[in-house]
Amino acid sequence: MASYQVYFRNNGDLIAAIREGTDYWLFHVNDLTRQGEIVTQVTDLNILNERTLSVQDLALTARLRTERANEKINTNQRVEQNFIPFSLNDVVYILEAEYLSAIAEYHGQVAASGPVMTRANTAWEKLSRFIKRQRGDTKIDYTNQEYSYSLADNWVGETAHLCAAYELTNSVPQRKITIAYHCETLNPNSRFTRFMSSIPTKTSSGATTTNINEQLIAPRTIGQAVAAHQKVLKFYLRDTQAARKEQIAAWVAERCKNASNKRCAGIWIRRTGNNSGHTADQDLSKDRFQKIFEAMHEAGIRNFIILGDGFPDGEQNQWVLNLQDVRVYDFSRVWEQNSGLPVATGLQLVPPGQHGGYAEQVAVYTTLYRGYQNPSGNITNINMECIITNKSGGPDLPSLAGVPQIQIAEMANTELMIHHRMGFQSLCSPMWTVLRIPQRVQGEVQTLTLQQQEELQMLITRAGAVHKWHMNELGGNRYTWTK
Repeated sequence: MASYQVYFRNNGDLIAAIREGTDYWLFHVNDLTRQGEIVTQVTDLNILNERTLSVQDLALTARLRTERANEKINTNQRVEQNFIPFSLNDVVYILEAEYLSAIAEYHGQVAASGPVMTRANTAWEKLSRFIKRQRGDTKIDYTNQEYSYSLADNWVGETAHLCAAYELTNSVPQRKITIAYHCETLNPNSRFTRFMSSIPTKTSSGATTTNINEQLIAPRTIGQAVAAHQKVLKFYLRDTQAARKEQIAAWVAERCKNASNKRCAGIWIRRTGNNSGHTADQDLSKDRFQKIFEAMHEAGIRNFIILGDGFPDGEQNQWVLNLQDVRVYDFSRVWEQNSGLPVATGLQLVPPGQHGGYAEQVAVYTTLYRGYQNPSGNITNINMECIITNKSGGPDLPSLAGVPQIQIAEMANTELMIHHRMGFQSLCSPMWTVLRIPQRVQGEVQTLTLQQQEELQMLITRAGAVHKWHMNELGGNRYTWTK
């Protein structure tokens, strides 16, 4: 485990050195504005003298840096216009503060538990990767390492991440990263098998790396999110013919032709019960749906897109609040045969596994977000600004392809963003945003307080600025994804 000492530089700086393996990470104790640095020998720093930093001073420094890091996050989340994503320097500063918090927690305990030590170690692993990337060191891309999942053929989120990581690292020259998957239930005609057609398979499960996003995707989205997600979008749609993409986009545009010219956003309703390794408690309750609906309406949303599993049969009127000027468009369960998604292109039936498959779902969500320009040049912009979700998984498919989501994340008060997948992703790409709310105790109703609704309303307002920024960045590429 890391050890630390405090050193004085010749110029009077007070710096603390934390040793991690063969490296030292140095941070400024009395200057919260400056980032730390990695060195291999502290003797290179012209050190005058040395003393021990107390646990109390370490904890104080961690708290002050965390407060400043949280100010950066809050400022980014309260933007109403002229959105600017986090820079790599911003992300490194935030991760530094969270790493210090993990180290302070470890050293502050008389008998630190295994989980506390693990949290500190994983925080360092993520921070050091980003610092190395910050200074241009990409040797990690050329290290022999296997990233793999043992997947079920209905694990949409993991499948989407594996494909995205494969594509984003596939273009790295002389890469030595191996990405593969193992699935016990492969069906040659399934949506899953068709979507994974380019990804190597494994004959046995072997070791599984579950932090693929943090290690392979997130670092490639900082400062280049638009290009990275555009690349993933093209890969997802690689086997979908242009005529089929045009047909899907036209179908979505036709269904939304009566939408008002007011703001639009989506809600992902998850209703999986106890299937696919999920618990019923992860589903979106009617009460929380209505709290989200209210917050969206207060933020100016008037066109509501229903996604995911949708409403229970025949219950839309019981779920949707009777608010002024509301229009609801149901694009739920587009993977099902009876969803209305065209089953043929011209005289040719869409093959099994393609109709409503992962790629075609992405085409639907992308049309809702970006709009559609038909061959005659006429444009239909639905402008779905984001997808609000109670739980990740399915919504990661559109988000990796460049459609932002806001996740309502139940997190412990002490949980760091660096250890929460969605929280970590939200620092690295504007395609993810997290509304932190306290974890519920067993049996507590799944809802939102008034304050949480107001915070969600703020993030929905921000989503409009993110959408505008993203469309400006895409420029002429906004509609070309169908080509």
